[in-house]
Amino acid sequence: MTRDLRAVEDAAIEDIARGWYRGVQLFVAVDGECVLECAHGVDGTDRPIGSDSLHVIYCASKPLLAVGMAVAVEAGLLRLDDTVGMAVPGLASAAFANVTLRQVLNHSAGLIDPSAEHAMVTPADRRPELVATARLNPAWILGEHAAYSEYAGWQVLRWALEHATGTRASTFVRDQVLAPLGIADGISLEFGSDDYRAARDRIAVQCRMDGERVVPLLLERTARAATEPYSAMGAWATTAALGRFYVGVSHVLAGRASDLAVSGATLREWVRPSRPVAFDPALGRECTFGLGFMVDLRRHDFGGCCSEESFGHSGRVGATFAFSDPAAGLVVACTWNGNRGGDAEVTVRRPLTVAAVYAAAIGDRAHAIPA
Repeated sequence: MTRDLRAVEDAAIEDIARGWYRGVQLFVAVDGECVLECAHGVDGTDRPIGSDSLHVIYCASKPLLAVGMAVAVEAGLLRLDDTVGMAVPGLASAAFANVTLRQVLNHSAGLIDPSAEHAMVTPADRRPELVATARLNPAWILGEHAAYSEYAGWQVLRWALEHATGTRASTFVRDQVLAPLGIADGISLEFGSDDYRAARDRIAVQCRMDGERVVPLLLERTARAATEPYSAMGAWATTAALGRFYVGVSHVLAGRASDLAVSGATLREWVRPSRPVAFDPALGRECTFGLGFMVDLRRHDFGGCCSEESFGHSGRVGATFAFSDPAAGLVVACTWNGNRGGDAEVTVRRPLTVAAVYAAAIGDRAHAIPA
């Protein structure tokens, strides 16, 4: 590790001491090689956080399912321009049956409701109906409007993947994405009962710190959340495994040998803009998306160091974020357990953290990144 990267780690430790958050996991890779992997502090229940601790990563899990979709498309099992009604016969009469899988992936399908929070408090056996009966805003114009689909769209994509492959989406992603990249022990989209019991003590409960008290999110470690079908929480992951996912995707894009059964030509369609820049009322910013990935991360509050080629995703309003910037040869993944300043603080802290990593990891090369 370089002296400068030690300074990045030291800054994270100092932030914990100042009470900005309770714990952190960090992963940085340059040109495919890990240059920093660390874990410090405690979770919402005062348990020490280690490098193998699993955090719920919420929406930062979306690219995992998206790459599973890419594998299925490469294999000819799915087509991006199939409608939802074609890909999921059970949704043929849904109000959104005529939107395409491409539009769901790039958040232009109008599937804003229900929210993940609504889904989490709804019994698991009622969630399919909750999604199937979702209504589109009558003023929605496909191809022009965009709004982030926190939950409903990704349930639709899971069903489409399952109908195409004949297996559970979580199993398909594990076998076709996580295992080939060597990270199946570090990421799970859904636990079986035995797997949950084995992993339970590794789950680091996150917390809220934006009020007068630290509030642990205890649901994250329960059997209900971890083993129920189609959890609204997305996935449980170590930050290092999430970072290595982006290293693996970056290797495919660069044409390097990979066991991942998808080509660079296919994945490039996933990590470049799939729709025009538009104001997103759900996110409150002008931005664009690829297919399941946030792209051009300067428009997603990652800061001005990121190049136009950058792609990644955040979760829980940015408490977890991970990305690749091919122009810089850089992969970064971070999870903050707790955040004293609330959601607004993340939009300030994340660009500062990202800028510090760019300066420390690649130095003068950062100035050569195309704007």
